[in-house]
Amino acid sequence: MIVTDITEYNTRKVLVRLDGHLIFPLYKGELRKYHIVCGEVLAPEICRELLEEVLPKRVKLRAMGLLQKRSYTRESLRRKLLENRYPEDMIDDALDYVASYHYLDDDRYVEEYIRCYGASRSKRRILQDLYKKGISQETAERVWQQFEEDNEPADETAQIMSLIRKKGFDAAQADRKEIARMMNYLYRKGYSPEDIRRCLYADEMFQEW
Repeated sequence: MIVTDITEYNTRKVLVRLDGHLIFPLYKGELRKYHIVCGEVLAPEICRELLEEVLPKRVKLRAMGLLQKRSYTRESLRRKLLENRYPEDMIDDALDYVASYHYLDDDRYVEEYIRCYGASRSKRRILQDLYKKGISQETAERVWQQFEEDNEPADETAQIMSLIRKKGFDAAQADRKEIARMMNYLYRKGYSPEDIRRCLYADEMFQEW
């Protein structure tokens, strides 16, 4: 393979491009160690060492290092490793590796997320957040159902009332514009229109709205 480009990545690393398409990061010292020069052929034995030993191991270590600091879904960890410019096939192998040792577990991530935010966020908001993080709908809803079977369901009415109090909102004194603004605010938080109306009004006033 020919080294077609070497570009600065950060103060410690460069991005090496082989044959115009394969890109991977290396430490600057490794350029000297492996005698990598732009425009020259990379010796087969060096290419094999980098692509089959050095970089795959480095991606796995990077994945494990990230997981030691916080929990990731498989997809969010994949995106993080892609930011580091590692080849996709090496990333997929690294994800399979950490998953095989249960360092990466989407079910556990969902359960931890529900435990963390279940008392302060609506179910719809939590599920939407999980989807954005790469959790499948099947996984999120299955774990949520199991969680609710094992734990007391969150009181969304109490959550809504807490948000209303924090806003200092008084439906009896508010005009229609203020009421609509509060309803939209709560709806964006993931609460149903029925629950919102029930919490905003303590009497039959909401039926006139």
